[in-house]
Amino acid sequence: MTERENLRRRKKPIFGPKTTAEYDNVYSTEFTTMGRQIDLKEEPEQNSPDLILVIEDLIDTIYIESTTIGEVECASLEGCLGPGAAMKPRHTAVDLLRFAVTSLNNGTADYRPSLEPSKWQFFTCHDHYHSEPTYSEYTILPAGGSDIVAAGHKASFCLEDVTCTPRGKLTFKCGTGRNSNNVPQGISVGCGDTYGAHLDCQWIDITEVADGPYTLRVTVNPNKLRMESDWTNNRGECRMTLGRAANGKRSVKLSDCKHVPI
Repeated sequence: MTERENLRRRKKPIFGPKTTAEYDNVYSTEFTTMGRQIDLKEEPEQNSPDLILVIEDLIDTIYIESTTIGEVECASLEGCLGPGAAMKPRHTAVDLLRFAVTSLNNGTADYRPSLEPSKWQFFTCHDHYHSEPTYSEYTILPAGGSDIVAAGHKASFCLEDVTCTPRGKLTFKCGTGRNSNNVPQGISVGCGDTYGAHLDCQWIDITEVADGPYTLRVTVNPNKLRMESDWTNNRGECRMTLGRAANGKRSVKLSDCKHVPI
């Protein structure tokens, strides 16, 4: 059995669109990472959350979208495109490397936003609050190098329980609007949250990135705004090759994905 086939053996996929209508009664009987079942803690070790980046969802959902600045104008205003994009004409073409990010809380305490609700920042264009300035961080590095070629980030507009293992219980759910900061946000023990690949800012702007070999790095809780019991599973790295078909359409291929410590 190939690694790819093994990844698809999960009884229920974690990935799903970020729409509240699809959140109720969505459960997964197991979480795996790179074809291996995660050792879910049954006895508390310490009272801390432990976010695990679920690498399968990154592999299964990555693609390149060619669009224009005007089509993602809200995200441009939030600084999610390359340098100077906000000053360019709306018809300017951009290439976006899109992928989903799922983080499972395998700790012994709920993961809650680092900021108090009174300090959350409201963004009118998207009609929601950001409860953390950077919940996840995305970078492209040269193959075998450390200089950042391109980067992206996802501010936390909604930390909630999208799917749970038998150990967890769907508890946190949030919405939009000026009053949505009154709704508690978090990721319960034994549950996971997914930011779908279709969402604004769930990408890296690769418009100016040449074809070739790179390293893709994805990190959840990158600035350690909340303490966790384990920092070896928040970050994933993959070998990535950017290519181009005869018709000019860009392509992406990942291999050798693994967790690395922050």
